[in-house]
Amino acid sequence: MYFLVETVQNCFKLRTILFKQVKFLDLTLPQYWLPRYDWVLSMEVLEHIPVKFEAVALDNIDRAAGHGVVLSWAQLNQTSGFHHVNLKSPTYVNRVMFDRGFKIDLNTSLVLRQTATLRWLKHNLMVFVRL
Repeated sequence: MYFLVETVQNCFKLRTILFKQVKFLDLTLPQYWLPRYDWVLSMEVLEHIPVKFEAVALDNIDRAAGHGVVLSWAQLNQTSGFHHVNLKSPTYVNRVMFDRGFKIDLNTSLVLRQTATLRWLKHNLMVFVRL
């Protein structure tokens, strides 16, 4: 099994535990070498990326996503968390993903939100399918 993970928080601890299964990369730089996966999972990552690098990070996610993206992006009113420098509204997230060729799957998003146990995932989880 191959995982591609970008993480800001607890990076070194995670690297120690999963060093053979996880690859780390900087989403603020263009990653043209990324293979295309069926699905990309980006959980609470983009709010840690400064606005000036947001488009590059989204382009990397777009390049790697064949069928869709499961995305959680901290909202404007989400004050808890470490180094949240780029909070966005769900309307904004939906628009930037649509501009990249993805449509929100409302039913699946709702199921995942209802199933989530973490408070912020209950509010932020969105599933996007490539058009």
